[in-house]
Amino acid sequence: MVQEYYILCKNYSLDSNQWSFFIGTIASSLTFFSLVFAYCLYKKQRQDNSLEAFIFFNESMNILYKAVKDTIINLSNFEKALLNQNDNFSTPILSSQLNDKFLDRINLIDLKRHFTKAPEKNEFFNDLLVRLSFISDYNRYFTNEISFLRENFLRNEEIYNKWQLLRSNSYFTALNTTTDDEYKKFYFNWIKKLNEDDDVIDNTNPSHQKIKNRKILVEKHIDNLRKNIYEFIKDNENANHINFLANQVYSAFLNMQEIKSKTALVISKDIKYFKETLDLIEKFTTSKNTFHYV
Repeated sequence: MVQEYYILCKNYSLDSNQWSFFIGTIASSLTFFSLVFAYCLYKKQRQDNSLEAFIFFNESMNILYKAVKDTIINLSNFEKALLNQNDNFSTPILSSQLNDKFLDRINLIDLKRHFTKAPEKNEFFNDLLVRLSFISDYNRYFTNEISFLRENFLRNEEIYNKWQLLRSNSYFTALNTTTDDEYKKFYFNWIKKLNEDDDVIDNTNPSHQKIKNRKILVEKHIDNLRKNIYEFIKDNENANHINFLANQVYSAFLNMQEIKSKTALVISKDIKYFKETLDLIEKFTTSKNTFHYV
């Protein structure tokens, strides 16, 4: 006897084969619709995550724009100060926002997905990611650069400051221990010209004289001394000492200038890089078709 199955009433009765087919169809349909629902849910979740990542990224760009702009101003002022002849420069204060590694708080895959259908944005985005990695580490890099500058500059500046001995201790030693009148006359005239040079020394307050221009001091007076005193070295031990000291001062000054020039060149390249990044951020935030979803 064949068993029959029915739904609600016997008019809709099914045999075992029909019933198996019916149950299989329902199961397959449920599986299919479950997969469709899961896919829609997954796609919606991806869109939401992508949008959230973009909103956070876009808000961070606005903050970073101001930080980069301020950094360009500070670095430009620092570069100008490095080229100051009297070496009156101080370390610029960089924005703490540059050190904000906000990319670590973003799922870059979600963010990248946001620009899948925006080729014009995608080009900016890829370049910007590379630059943001540099910017996030710039504070540490800049601190190391400044440490190198100060360590080497101060070491040479300490030697350079010995120039004051040339018109004090060494000068009086020469007068008291040397019988060479020509040497005394030469050294006396050198000291006199140096003290009377208003381009080099500020004589407004005689008790507290200041150097106006280190470059002129070295190129006009120290260099002159080290070259012209050479003829007295053979017969005068004091002249040999003065020549050695003047050469030390001259070399230290050249080293200081070279250190500043190299640092200024590096800073100049950094400024250029930051300006390019600033332009890129501006293009990124103002380009059309901002929102794209997948």
